Amino acid sequence: MAIKKNWYEIEAPIFFKGQIIGETPASDPKYLVGRTVSISLADLVQDAKRFYLKFNFRIVNVDGKAKTIFTGHDVTYERIYRMVQRHSRRIDCIQDAELADGARIRVKTILVIPKLVSTSVKDSVRKKMKSAVEKVLSSSTTENFMRMLIDGSLQSAIREECKKVYPVGPIEIRKSEVLRQPTKTVDIKESIDEIAKPRRRRARKTKETGDEAAENEGKEEPEEKPEGEIRDKNEKNEEEAAESDDQESAEQTEDG
Repeated sequence: MAIKKNWYEIEAPIFFKGQIIGETPASDPKYLVGRTVSISLADLVQDAKRFYLKFNFRIVNVDGKAKTIFTGHDVTYERIYRMVQRHSRRIDCIQDAELADGARIRVKTILVIPKLVSTSVKDSVRKKMKSAVEKVLSSSTTENFMRMLIDGSLQSAIREECKKVYPVGPIEIRKSEVLRQPTKTVDIKESIDEIAKPRRRRARKTKETGDEAAENEGKEEPEEKPEGEIRDKNEKNEEEAAESDDQESAEQTEDG
């Protein structure tokens, strides 16, 4: 006798606003617990440029829908291959980091130096990579870590530290594994829509620093002249130019 199976929707964690990321069949809901699913970030935030980033989730509970938790992420091999070019140096760093919410995550970072450098430079850059990751994640939560993977702020922090030693090229968090789930409850203050917004935001035409703003604060903007006044001035200039041309023509005629 065939066993009847039902289909259950798989729901992403609250951080991703409970999106439905797939379906899976099971004869009993208890068999769903422990199953894993991977989904591209392009499908989560509708950003095709981030197709190479895949988030991993695990089903932990079934309440009408299969509830999941974040267990790590991966970067496709194609992304890594494109980063590492000929005559460049690849630097890898693998470390375990303790997060502020009690979670423990293994982070695997890759950095590329576009030129051939000595081993001492590579070691110095690797130390900067490790210290930057540890410093940032020690004051972050699991949700903050996912946010940084999406907007690239963790890579930016690593770059700022490593460029003090040597100019660096592409940086990527190629893999992460959640070794221990969070033990503290932290409110999520930022949704996935707000995180993805800066990537789609148009660049501003002008950007003013704090010093420039303070300098321009006391300055008065020039008054706009009425349209009629501008028109009269233009007509006057045209008349003067025409008189000048007539005078030059008359002088040439007399000389001739």
